[in-house]
Amino acid sequence: MFCSNCGELIVEEANFCKKCGFNTKGAESQSRKLTIERPPQFSTRNVSYNILVDGIRVDMIVDNDLKTFGMSDGEHTVKLTVKPGIGSLMESNEISIGKNDQDVSIRVKMKSGVFKNSLILERRDSI
Repeated sequence: MFCSNCGELIVEEANFCKKCGFNTKGAESQSRKLTIERPPQFSTRNVSYNILVDGIRVDMIVDNDLKTFGMSDGEHTVKLTVKPGIGSLMESNEISIGKNDQDVSIRVKMKSGVFKNSLILERRDSI
């Protein structure tokens, strides 16, 4: 099967295209919107985060970036993880989206610590 948004070859069971993040269950099932914002933030390292929806990597986000995805009805888990190779000084974090939630906006912040950096995900009504 091919992604109807970018043409990438994807497995039949995939909910999202690994290349562009498009919800492969079809536009008619994408009744909600997921927006992830990472505002500019001073840091000595600009760390990239992988965006995973239901355990599938759909994109990545960097400092001063905004990503929007179509999202099907039902329950979902959105998780951000550190790009491989950064080491264990960064932690991942996740947010659950309920089946009755409407459009979801998430703001990503990094809190620097002496021994470990924390990733903070804030749900917001609007960005």
